[in-house]
Amino acid sequence: MMRSLSRRVAVAALLALTAWAGALATVARAQPPRAIVLRFDGPRADRARDAVVLALAPEVQLVTEEQAVATAANLGVDVSSPEGMATVIENLGIRLVVVGSVRGRGRRAETRITVIDPTGDELAQRSAPSPRRAADREAIGEAAIEAVREARAALERARAPEPEPQPEPRPSMMAPRPPEQRQEPEAGWAPKQLVVYAGVRIRTVGSYIVDDTDLLHFFTSDAYPEIDLELALRPWPEAPDALRGIFFGAQGSFSVGMAYVDSLGATHGMTSLRFRFDLGYAHVFGDVFELAGMLGFGIEGVQLDQVDTFPSTLFSFLRPGVAGRLRLVPDFLIVEAGIGGRIGLDGGPLAATYGPGLFFGGVDVFLGVAGTVEPGFSWAARIGYVHHALELSGMGGTFATGVSGTDETIEGRFLLGWSI
Repeated sequence: MMRSLSRRVAVAALLALTAWAGALATVARAQPPRAIVLRFDGPRADRARDAVVLALAPEVQLVTEEQAVATAANLGVDVSSPEGMATVIENLGIRLVVVGSVRGRGRRAETRITVIDPTGDELAQRSAPSPRRAADREAIGEAAIEAVREARAALERARAPEPEPQPEPRPSMMAPRPPEQRQEPEAGWAPKQLVVYAGVRIRTVGSYIVDDTDLLHFFTSDAYPEIDLELALRPWPEAPDALRGIFFGAQGSFSVGMAYVDSLGATHGMTSLRFRFDLGYAHVFGDVFELAGMLGFGIEGVQLDQVDTFPSTLFSFLRPGVAGRLRLVPDFLIVEAGIGGRIGLDGGPLAATYGPGLFFGGVDVFLGVAGTVEPGFSWAARIGYVHHALELSGMGGTFATGVSGTDETIEGRFLLGWSI
């Protein structure tokens, strides 16, 4: 009786031991692999890496940088070298290594996540947006989870024996053709959201008035410099197409402390200024050409300290215009050209001096080149011409009774700036 009872206890113990060993094997197989997320490179790389670490915490056994550095110190290796990192990875039993980078700028920037094994072989790769917004960081985390799961599946397939190859079935004559994969068009040229320039404007001035006696009154100057500023803003670069093309522009140049010599040989002071504001809409055709239409308001002129021989000029106007940009070398070399009309609003001191009735209009044109060098250094060089046609009437002029006239400027602009 006692012998039978002992035999039953031994069998029960053996069965329990077998079940316990099987459970341990199951837990070992289900245990997530060890992984480490190395530092990412590129703009906003730390944000992208933080999103990956946060998303992978429930998926794998994450080894922190501190653990890796401490292990390297114990082993006496340099963790910054490939050989030292390989030694640390082997010592810690790491099976998945996650690396990444953020490439590009603005709307076209993307985060690239790659999972490799300890030998450096790629197991999976995913792309996600740049980590600028909370939604982008969530997308980065989802991409990292997909890449790690694919990498784990690849490791499992590598450990499992390959099945015997099955003969391929002969294709049926009536089998439908597989649908063609539709190629998605690549994203087009995305102009910069904000560009700020500062530089110098070299210009000449020529103002000419003919009075009712055919006498010519004029003021001219040789080329002189002005401080030149420019800003271009696209507030909704990621909005639907209806809003994406809206832009705002502002230009201004001024020069103070200048001197000129009048017709009698005397030297006087002068101040020069120009300001313009534009609201427009631009559309990009394909990946190379942008066409823009705009409406602007501008003021420009020359303030003379001594006005006994010719008055100061100050023109205000509306400016409808169009401009085009041709992308020759993305985005380093872009050819620019534009033309705008001048609808006169106020002729300033000229009206009181030779009018008082003054009507004017005109045109301006420019041609130039511009470009951007990553990460955001921008440059531009432009030449332009401005022409105002003046028509005067009335008998109230303080200098003379004007009949007609012109005002013109030749300019060169050289600008440096930054863009995002």
